[in-house]
This record gives sequence, C-alpha cells and structure tokens, in this order.
Amino acid sequence: MNFSSKFHEFVKLRGLKLIHQNIRSLGGKIDHLRLLVRELKSEIHLLTLSETWLKEDVGNGECDIPGYRLYRKDRKGNHGGVAVYAREDLSVIRRDDLEFRFAEVLWLEISLPKSRSFLVGTIYRPDRTSD
Repeated sequence: MNFSSKFHEFVKLRGLKLIHQNIRSLGGKIDHLRLLVRELKSEIHLLTLSETWLKEDVGNGECDIPGYRLYRKDRKGNHGGVAVYAREDLSVIRRDDLEFRFAEVLWLEISLPKSRSFLVGTIYRPDRTSD
C-alpha cells in the first residue's frame, strides 16, 4: 500500500483528523499542501506545522488554503516558527495566554458539538534551546 492510499484510508475514519508535519519552509511547499488538501477533499480538520520559516513580512494571503483558517507564530530570527490550518467549520479560539517565549508554541482551543472543548498545541523547540 502506498503513502497516498494510507492518507485516503485515514480520512475515511470517523472523528477529528489532525496531521502534523515538520515542513522546513512552508513558502516553498504551500502549493503541495493545497494539492494534498484538495485531493483529500478537505477531510483533514487540523494541519499543524513546525519549522514554517515564515517571516512577519509574509502575509497570510500568501499561505492560504481554501476552506481553512491559518494561525501562526513566526520566529523573530531565522527558520523555526509554527502554524496551524484549522478547517473553517471548526470553532477555534487562539489561546495566546498559554504561549511562552523560549520556544515557538501555538495553542488553540477547539469546541465540537456535543463535546467538551480541548486544547491542541503545536510546539517547536530548537536544538540550541537549553530551557
């Protein structure tokens, strides 16, 4: 069974679907992500990314994926950064009160019908960090 068929089996499962990828530069791979989401017919609820390498001067519009909202926390220096694409039909609140400065951390509170809300954290800790 190839990689693509495993993805198609995964999205057929019931429940919330989350995928994480260390993307190592979102800018150069955004078209691939858009294609993947389109191919999977937007069945992924949350797509979390580490090492986005985005800078403040890159607008969200340059990284948009139709049907998803982008939440991101860029690193002030080189590389790093985290982001989450949340499907537009999800009720999401960014919890920046839980974020801290020594690592790229992004917390989202997700509310689903007939369920308690829960937190999804996307964290990237650079190798050189000693904390």
